Amino acid sequence: MRVILTALEEQHAELAALVAAIDDASWQQPTRCPGWSIADVVLHLAQTDELAVASVQGRFRAGLEEFAGGLDAPHNVDDGAAAMVANERGLSDDAVFERWRTGAAAIRSALAASDPHHRVE
Repeated sequence: MRVILTALEEQHAELAALVAAIDDASWQQPTRCPGWSIADVVLHLAQTDELAVASVQGRFRAGLEEFAGGLDAPHNVDDGAAAMVANERGLSDDAVFERWRTGAAAIRSALAASDPHHRVE
């Protein structure tokens, strides 16, 4: 498990350095994900980490309801992710980056504290 957590921490550090280098004007630039800006992709990563933490803590359904509550039921995971991003689109770039950094740290911490033999929700 330590090898996996170390690799995750290294990936988070690499991404943090890349995102920290983005100037204010570039956050709204389009990405290879049709219709998504850089800010949208980073927000999606934050939401994914937050849902992963909820899953590790055995509260995935509650976490999903927290993020997607009130949204129409998606037809698939991609539609659900797009709806969740659209629902929160417009946060400041600093808020999106800090949310991702907080979520990334939280998932590393949650995984480190979890039993690797316990199936997550």
